[in-house]
Amino acid sequence: MTTNILEKPILYTEDIAEILRITRNTIQSKRWKESSGCPLRKKGKCLSALRDDFWKWYKDNG
Repeated sequence: MTTNILEKPILYTEDIAEILRITRNTIQSKRWKESSGCPLRKKGKCLSALRDDFWKWYKDNG
């Protein structure tokens, strides 16, 4: 059973890449992270964003 991206409490690199239609490598690049202002959080080697923070950023910048 897959969860709809809109319902996930935490969005991971793969989810964000699908929403923004860019590659995971772009999201993981330091230059993109700094220039976009996307509210990414790093835990270990995993990048993620809280759903509410991401969608607020997306509406403001999309």
